[in-house]
Amino acid sequence: MRRGAAAIILCLLLALSGVVLSCAPPVASSSATSSHAATIATPSTPSDGTIIPAPSPSTTPATSVQIEPATINQVRIDFLQTQPVQVSVYIKIGLRDTCTTFRDITTGQSGNTITIRVTDQHVTGAVCGQIYTFVEKNVNLGSSFVSGQMYTVQVNDQTTTFTMP
Repeated sequence: MRRGAAAIILCLLLALSGVVLSCAPPVASSSATSSHAATIATPSTPSDGTIIPAPSPSTTPATSVQIEPATINQVRIDFLQTQPVQVSVYIKIGLRDTCTTFRDITTGQSGNTITIRVTDQHVTGAVCGQIYTFVEKNVNLGSSFVSGQMYTVQVNDQTTTFTMP
């Protein structure tokens, strides 16, 4: 049982790394040892003896990086217990798969509106694990806000407001 589980885990790891494998679960046998087969794609030979080559690396899709606005799952305004009071924005970012990573945060302010742009980068043309993960970031906006005034914070497609204490 342990060998079977180890073989399946090995096959999954190799599959995630982009290696093409054909793995079969172990077959129960009366002997104490079992063999596990892995088949790697190679050139094939038809019955007439003609060799058909395996695809060359130049025919495989090239990878590139796509930069796009990140998915924002949560935005929260925090007031830091400092003198003077500082404003911080907590941002929870969703990453759609193992080929997507956090890239950058830029901030800007126009009047009482603060704009925060969060981007991620996604490798296209690669084999990616379909695992949704999160990245958490805190953006310190400082303390240059007027007490009693309302401010709007726009983080990609999410908007929230706060009143400076």
